Amino acid sequence: MSTERASAVTFNVDGKPDGPVKDDVLVDADDTVFSSRTTILSMALPQGFSRQDLRSIKLPAPTPQLGNPSPLGLLGFALATMVGGAQKLGLDEEGGSFISAVAMILGGVAQIIAGILCFYKNNTFSLTAFCGFGLHWFQAGLTLSLTLSGIYLPSSTYNGLAGVYYGLWTLFAMVLTVATFRINKVMTFTLVNVMLVFAFDIGAQFQHWSERASGVFTVGATLGAVYLFAADLINELFGEPIIPLWPSEAHKDDFIAAKGYVPRVHYHKEATSSVVQ
Repeated sequence: MSTERASAVTFNVDGKPDGPVKDDVLVDADDTVFSSRTTILSMALPQGFSRQDLRSIKLPAPTPQLGNPSPLGLLGFALATMVGGAQKLGLDEEGGSFISAVAMILGGVAQIIAGILCFYKNNTFSLTAFCGFGLHWFQAGLTLSLTLSGIYLPSSTYNGLAGVYYGLWTLFAMVLTVATFRINKVMTFTLVNVMLVFAFDIGAQFQHWSERASGVFTVGATLGAVYLFAADLINELFGEPIIPLWPSEAHKDDFIAAKGYVPRVHYHKEATSSVVQ
C-alpha cells in the first residue's frame, strides 16, 4: 500500500479527504485517510492497532429477519386442546382416530416447529412452552393410535403411572404460570387453566368426574390460546395493540416495542447497553 504525506484534511460525506490535511495524517492511493499518530481511528482502537489489523476483522453476518412463529404454535395448541377437551366432556367419545391425528399433527408437529423457530427469535419462554406441550401432544396422539390399533394395550399399572406423569406436567405448567407473571395477564389466565387441566387429569385416572372437570378447564385454555393467537397476529400486522393483553408493568416498554404478546424477557436494553457503549 503506497502512501503520501499530506498537509491538511477535512472530510466530506463519503469519508474522503476534502481540504487541508495535517502533517500527521497519511493518505493512501484511494484517498482513504488514516493516521500515523493520532486520529479518530486511534482514539477508537487500541494503540498499535494497524490498518491491516482493521481490514482483517471479520464482522458477523447480519441476523436475518424472521417471521413470528408464535401464532402457529398457539393455533396448534388451541385446536388440539379443543378436540381433546371435547372427548373428555363426552362430546366425541368415538372419534379416537381423528383425535390422535389432530394431537400428533396440530398439537405436536405444529407446536414443535413453532418452538424451534422461537429459539432463533431469542424467546426462551415460547421455546420451552411450545416444544414441551408439542412433545406431550405428540406422545398422547401416538399412544392413542397404538392403543386403537391394538399394538399397545395398557397394563394393570397404567393408571398409576399416568397419574405420576400428569403430576409432573402439572409442575411444568405451574413453573410456566409463574413465568407469565412477567409477561401478560391473558397468558397467565391460559396457563392457569392448563395447569388445572393436568391437575384434574391425575384424578381422571381413577375418577370419572375428574375427567369431566379437566374437560371444563380445557375450554378456558382453548379460549385463552385463541385470544392470544388473534392478538399476536393482528397487533403485529397493524403495528399497535388493537387487542389488549394487559402486559406486566415490569416489561411494558419491551412489550410495546416488540408489538407481540411475549416481550423478549432475556433481551432488554439494559443487557445490551454495555455492548453498544
